[in-house]
Order: sequence, then structure tokens, then C-alpha cells
Amino acid sequence: MTARWCGLLAVVAVILLIGGSEAAREALLDDYGEFLPHIRLAKDLMDPRRYDSRVRPVMNHSKPTTVSFSMSLYQILSINEKQQNVDLNVWAIQKWNDDFLGWNPYLYGMINTTILPFDAIWLPDTYLYNSVVMNREETERYINVVVTTNYWKGEKGAEVKFMYPALYRTSCLLDIRFFPYDQQACKLTISSWTSSKSDINYVPEYESVNMDNFLPNEEWVVVSFNVKRIEEKFVCCPEPWVLLEAVLVVRRKPLYYIVNLVIPTSVITLVAVTGFFTAASTSSERREKLSLGIDSLLAMSILMMMVSEQMPTSSDFVPLFGIFYLSIIFIIFIGTLFTAFILNVHLQKMYAKPVSPVISYIFFGRVSLFLPTFFSLV
Repeated sequence: MTARWCGLLAVVAVILLIGGSEAAREALLDDYGEFLPHIRLAKDLMDPRRYDSRVRPVMNHSKPTTVSFSMSLYQILSINEKQQNVDLNVWAIQKWNDDFLGWNPYLYGMINTTILPFDAIWLPDTYLYNSVVMNREETERYINVVVTTNYWKGEKGAEVKFMYPALYRTSCLLDIRFFPYDQQACKLTISSWTSSKSDINYVPEYESVNMDNFLPNEEWVVVSFNVKRIEEKFVCCPEPWVLLEAVLVVRRKPLYYIVNLVIPTSVITLVAVTGFFTAASTSSERREKLSLGIDSLLAMSILMMMVSEQMPTSSDFVPLFGIFYLSIIFIIFIGTLFTAFILNVHLQKMYAKPVSPVISYIFFGRVSLFLPTFFSLV
């Protein structure tokens, strides 16, 4: 009995499956029992007897495929001074003519444009040469391609528009000589990895990157982002490669560093220098000046450490901020040194010791001669 019921259920399942397949197939057909125009177009374009995605789609293989490249900058995610790289969120567009994807709109319900899967057609192996991330799946998100017939232009084939978002992390040599008033130029080198100029010819669609949808960055201001075409020969191959160089020029906003580093440093320096000129007591030891100088040096060392953590290690030059902090530390050090020297002389009275002959000669014999001239000028 159980086997009988199992057999009946199997028959019912097969009938439902066949019925569902027929219903799904009927949904793809028109009233005359033929495939809908857009379905028929996709089937005809992707017919293996007509199209091979492994082959560059040109009738004449000696003719290069011209790829038009444009890009929109959406966001500057980060600029890492320590690791010397920049993270960008961009939208890229590539356009080229595919000689194998043309059709007559009159035969397909006047359809001029269709959308196809990106992995079903030939794509140029466009690559970001100075990318830090080697895995393409982690940087670019491929979706679909938009194909427009060239029938109305009187030409064969179709124009392919390939649009995709990308998160690029590129190496960028940052010059922090004038930090935090610096301006940086980061270059993105884009080209094919395997095809020379004889196969793929890249051209920028626009001279500059589109900034209409750009989200402003809190630390950087975009000065310019231009794209230019160059040709370069490599050691591997005799023919030149066509490269697209997109140069991003950004300027740092210094307000954060002025408020959090420059102003506190200036106040600490002013307090330290003013403390060196305060009057001292003649009745007891006054080491507050010496403590003030040491505390000021400690505070400056902490601030300088905060700055050095954000800047890359470099032995070629000293940044402007480093010169600023070193100068202030040197001034406070000299003041603290003179304070210790003056306190040493001042405390000679408490121990009934005479002033050293060398000190007497320097201050009473030499320095005193210049004091009238100095005060007359003041």
C-alpha cells in the first residue's frame, strides 16, 4: 500500500514539474508562439555559433580596439601617510565597439539597446597598475553591460558600455615636507595588462574626472583630477603600451592641526618663556622655574610624538612641523639651561660661597659692557 502511494506521488510531482516548465516557457512566448523580441535578441546575440567571448571582437584582427575610458570620483575614503597609499571610491565607464554584437532593430521589435551579463561577452583586461590590492574581486564590482546597436549609424556591430563601481587602493608617494600645509599629487595608472597599442588603444573620454557626485572629505580638498593619455615601452615587449594617467591633486585642511597642535604648542611656549622672566625670591630656593622648563619639554615631546605617528618615516628631509617643534624645544631647553645656571649662581649666597672668578669675568667684565647699549636701543 505504501509503495502504491509513493508511486502516485511521484507521478503527480512529474506532472506538476512538466506543467510548470510549460507555463514558464509559455511566459517567454508571444501570441503567435514565438519568443518575445528581447528574449530572441539575447539568444541570437549569445549564440555560440556567432559569438566567442575569448576572442577580441573585430572583423580585422590587425585593427586595434579603441576603448574610451571615463571615471567619476565619488569619495576619498582615506589617505594614509604612514603606508603611502590612498583609498578612492570611483565609478568607471568603458566604451568600445563590438563587431560581433550588431542587429537589425526591425527584426527585434525596434529594440535599440539591451543588457547582457558581463561574463558573456569579451571585456578588455583593464587594470590599475599601481594598485596595492592584487585581487580584482576585492576592488571592482562587475555587474552587466549595456549594448547599443550601430544600425542607425550605418555601421556594423554595436557599442558596449561597461559601467562598474570600484574601491581602489593605490600607492602614492606623499611629500609631507610642508605638513600640515601640504598639497599631494597621487597618480592612477590604467591600462591593459596583456594587450599593447596594436590590440587595445585607450583614450580618455574627458580630460578631467567627473566630480558631480563627489562627497567632500573632512581633511582634504580636491584641487584637480585630470586624465591624460601616454605611450610607454616596457622591457618585456617591443611595441608600446597605451597608458591612462589620472592625477589626483589634493590639499590638506590645516584647521584641525592648528587648533589641536599649533595653538597648544604656542601657548605652552609662551608660558614657558614668560616663566623664565618672573622674579625669584632671595630668601629661599626657588626651583619652580626649573620645574616649569622640564614640564614644558615633556609636554612638547608628547605633542611631537603625536605628530610623528601620523607622518611616514623619512630621512631625506625634516618636515616643516618637525622644524617648528624642534625649534620650540630648543628654545625651552636653552631657557631651562640658563635658569639652572642662574639658580646655581643665586644660591651661592645661601651657602656663603663667593661667585666663581670665571662667572664674575663673563657677567661683570664682558656682558656688563653691552648692557647700556642694549637698554638704550630698547
